[in-house]
Amino acid sequence: MKYSYKILYLVLALGAGLFGGVLHGHELVYCYDNTAGLYTADTSSYILPVLCALAALVSLFAALGVREDKETSYPAYYSLSKGGTAIHVLSGFCVIAGGAVLLYSFLSDHSIYSLLLGAFTAIAGVSFVLLSSVRAGRAPEASAKGNGIVVLFWICCALLYTFMEHPVEPILQVFAYDLLAMCASALAIYCQTGRIFKKSRARLGAFGSLCGVTLLTTAGFGRLCAFVLSGSLSYLREIAFRAPVMLGMLLLCMLDAAAYLRSHAEQEDANAEV
Repeated sequence: MKYSYKILYLVLALGAGLFGGVLHGHELVYCYDNTAGLYTADTSSYILPVLCALAALVSLFAALGVREDKETSYPAYYSLSKGGTAIHVLSGFCVIAGGAVLLYSFLSDHSIYSLLLGAFTAIAGVSFVLLSSVRAGRAPEASAKGNGIVVLFWICCALLYTFMEHPVEPILQVFAYDLLAMCASALAIYCQTGRIFKKSRARLGAFGSLCGVTLLTTAGFGRLCAFVLSGSLSYLREIAFRAPVMLGMLLLCMLDAAAYLRSHAEQEDANAEV
């Protein structure tokens, strides 16, 4: 069985994200001046983009080996073990927590946008939990269509929210990892939802999921490292909504990447037997 070998791509993606998070945390604390809004490049400013680019190339190499299987059903292709189901449910509750943060902020800022997106995020989290039942084989496949559409539209809204949260220059390099992480998450969910409607996007999904693991870890762990380095909670408060959402997306991307790599390994085993 070559699955243990193929899963190394997922380990590499996660490892690159953790190392990138350390660099990103250093970048947030020492390169960017929150008061003046100015960015001063140092060594991490050059190493981190190169690291992410290399991780993307490795993800692309792994994705090109994934077979486009149009026949396998959604619950069969993305099947979950008991542990995987628990992780998927946890990802849904993380998304629900992100919605709760926005709903709580509505009490103070009275923003209709916070109210609507918070409610939509909570609904999307419930849809993630329901999709875990389909992937675990405990609910009919037909029930996945509505939930798949909900999470697909929601991730688009979350991506727009991430873009609107940040100005562009002069700190494009600082927030680019957050934005790219949400782009990769949207790509991963798009490809997963496609299989619900009998559309195979396995290679694109594998690439998006592996890139998502690296970028989401870089962005999220980077904020945690910035807090450790500076002692300032502002680095975590600034992403109060996105932190639980990104954690949920990270767990989902890891499960999806494992599904693509497992499918790749099973196909190689079948070819070897022939």
